[in-house]
Amino acid sequence: MTFLQNGLKNMNELVLCKEIYNMHCVFSAINAYSKLADMAVSENEMYWVINFKNCKFDSAVTIHEFENYIIALSFMELKNACG
Repeated sequence: MTFLQNGLKNMNELVLCKEIYNMHCVFSAINAYSKLADMAVSENEMYWVINFKNCKFDSAVTIHEFENYIIALSFMELKNACG
């Protein structure tokens, strides 16, 4: 399976590595963005795969901002774990 830049497999799909993004952060971000897009998440052994539909704004922008948000959540979780 090959992936394009920024974890995008196609224009409405974001692929995130499970080694970097945990389930709590993924589902917290989905909950936070639930009014901006319809999202469905699937997974395999190594990746979370999030499909975006019916985005209120441009789908590429929404996916990019979602990715930024989940990065921030992951950073905050790591920061809190470290003290």
